[in-house]
Amino acid sequence: TLAGLIAAKAALFHDVAAEGVVPYPGVVELVRALSGKVPLAICSGALRSDIEPVLRMISLADAFDCLVTAEDVAASKPDPASYRLAVEQLQMLYPDAGITAAQTVAIEDTPAGIQSAKGAGLQVLAVSNSYPAGALAAADRVVASLSGLTVEELRQLVP
Repeated sequence: TLAGLIAAKAALFHDVAAEGVVPYPGVVELVRALSGKVPLAICSGALRSDIEPVLRMISLADAFDCLVTAEDVAASKPDPASYRLAVEQLQMLYPDAGITAAQTVAIEDTPAGIQSAKGAGLQVLAVSNSYPAGALAAADRVVASLSGLTVEELRQLVP
């Protein structure tokens, strides 16, 4: 059954994650530099039960203002629903911040993620962790790594 497959996948994921998670270079540093200074959300097609333990393992559990996961939307990426919901949640949390989709930057590493974010009206920084840079060309900017990326470089993506 589908429920059985999901349960088996979750159990396998937790076994693998228990052995340790190594984040991509620059991720933890960038999130820590941004956390508390700009509104942050995670927008993922993964399950909340998969994401939260990983965030705890890399000490980023409290770094994000909201978390949009597979359980929160009817359609996953490349559908823009998850990014639209993330922007809406940030707007509710920070009603005086003037948050708009056009002034929000998504960091993505897949063509489906880029399509989702662009479809919701966000600016996109793509990281070629999972796909070659050419496959991520629909993003506003493509980088090989988040290492050394500054807050100012992210701000330059916003019109």
